[in-house]
Amino acid sequence: MALTAKTHSGASYTYLRYSNEIVAGEQNEEIEPLLFNDRLPISSFPDLDTFTLGITTKCNLRCSYCCYSGSYRNTRAHGSHSMSGKEILPVINFIKQYAAKASVTISFYGGESLLEFDLLRAIVRQARHEWQGRVQFEITTNGTLLTGEAITWLVENDFTLFVSLDGTMRVQDRQRATASGIGSFKPVIEALAHIKTRHPGYFREKVNIMMTVVDISEIPLIAKEWHDHELLRDKLPARIATVAPNYAKGVSKVDVTEETNTHLRILDVYTRHPEYTLLGVFFERLLAEWQERPICDLDIPSDFPTCVPNNRKVYIDHDGEVGICEKVPDKYRIGDIRNGIDWERVNRQADALSRIILSRCTTCPIARLCSICPNALDLSAEELDVFCHNERAMQQVKFRIFCEMAEREMLSNTFVPTLKSEHCMLDKIEENDIAALGTIFSDVDTQRYLPELYEIANAKDGVKKILKSFHSYLLNKEGFLWGIRKYDTFLIGFIAIMDLPYNPTIFFAMHPMYRNQGYMQESVSLATQYICDAKLCTELHTEVDVENIASRNVLEHCGYKVKEREKDKYLFSYQSDYEELQSSGLNG
Repeated sequence: MALTAKTHSGASYTYLRYSNEIVAGEQNEEIEPLLFNDRLPISSFPDLDTFTLGITTKCNLRCSYCCYSGSYRNTRAHGSHSMSGKEILPVINFIKQYAAKASVTISFYGGESLLEFDLLRAIVRQARHEWQGRVQFEITTNGTLLTGEAITWLVENDFTLFVSLDGTMRVQDRQRATASGIGSFKPVIEALAHIKTRHPGYFREKVNIMMTVVDISEIPLIAKEWHDHELLRDKLPARIATVAPNYAKGVSKVDVTEETNTHLRILDVYTRHPEYTLLGVFFERLLAEWQERPICDLDIPSDFPTCVPNNRKVYIDHDGEVGICEKVPDKYRIGDIRNGIDWERVNRQADALSRIILSRCTTCPIARLCSICPNALDLSAEELDVFCHNERAMQQVKFRIFCEMAEREMLSNTFVPTLKSEHCMLDKIEENDIAALGTIFSDVDTQRYLPELYEIANAKDGVKKILKSFHSYLLNKEGFLWGIRKYDTFLIGFIAIMDLPYNPTIFFAMHPMYRNQGYMQESVSLATQYICDAKLCTELHTEVDVENIASRNVLEHCGYKVKEREKDKYLFSYQSDYEELQSSGLNG
């Protein structure tokens, strides 16, 4: 039975699992059982490049919803144990053994990692010694220990910072307090203010706020308070999550009608108050899998929809035990840093998860949208019934909200993926990038090799018009415009892809100061790989002036081939292995 939704306007829509499309009207879809490819034995993680280190069980807060409170099944509680200094070298050797790429990311997790600041610094020193400039660092912190010394060190080592902040003082102090009940808002906001004042570029580019919402009916008030706060108004959360279900305490089945009405009330507030931009982030994250789903026929047979073996990260706890992810219960470890990954354990867990999928997912209407993961191994048959019901219920809610927002033309905050390479990153171009973008557009080489773009950009409000045009491409899933950023600088270039999926074209330009340094080659490779992995087209094209040797070299290094020569231009193309995709209806 297909998912259907009827909006306030009276219009009806149907989601078709086979094509991932949304079509007008209520339609029947005969859901054929999914067929899966044989699960091959797993002996490696070919994409592994991120290693999350839970270096301590210590934490100076006792958040009301914490998964380490001791109430979650098969998961540790807060403690007093930390990774030993003797474990640093084994950790580094483990990463060297299993990293699938030349560059790695080490992410610190807790407890509260900054309680072990000396250990943190020692690990970073050893990692710098081992990988030189080919290692990046991340840290998740509650923000209460971000003193001047810690902030300076994090900035110097170019850490990506994830700070937990659930709202302004009213919410933060209620949900995230010490064991004695002292709220954490004041030290966190003071730390953020310090970073913004002393390190504005770092604050903008590297500081990410992570929000957990305990009761989503409260999100409109949180959004208003956020908007009214001078510092937070322009620093929206990078992620808004809800509390992980605690099956040890019992989880109720979601009431679709009640949950839909709650979300519609939130949407009505956002309709009346578009200035509450935090609500935009809430809906963007809520509808991410709907906006990002590839519109293509279901591959038959299909691979099992799980992260393993294509996971990009593993988790290493304070005892050196290794797991797939910090969110998977401790019971399901797959090895340790001294003896390595136990592939027999990996395969036993993969087999068990495959059996769950085969028994429950083959005829499920949301199989292509479901978030099933190794966490499901910890659930009984009865608990899996609740899990499956709630997944279907929430996708029904999301489908209705997606259709409502599409009709109201409120899906403008379309997802622009952030792509990272060893030396640079691609992300959304913002209003404050216009000046840098104007410099690139007005450059003599842009005038020579991209004359049409140069003419538009140098007209009155030309750069803004270009951004507006690409915003339309983005809304219709017809293109992307990425800014290229060197990790310690502002915008240094751009990459544009337009006319997806039928005549996809790529073009790019770099600031003169950053040419011939490898940034564009990394960036074109990232953008091309994303478009292919997302199955947005089968072939990318571009035209390059015969005298533009630098761009020709970039394209050739990224796998583009000369298709033909036309007067003074080379026509390049990049072929992918994917079938051409089509979209219609509300599928943008």
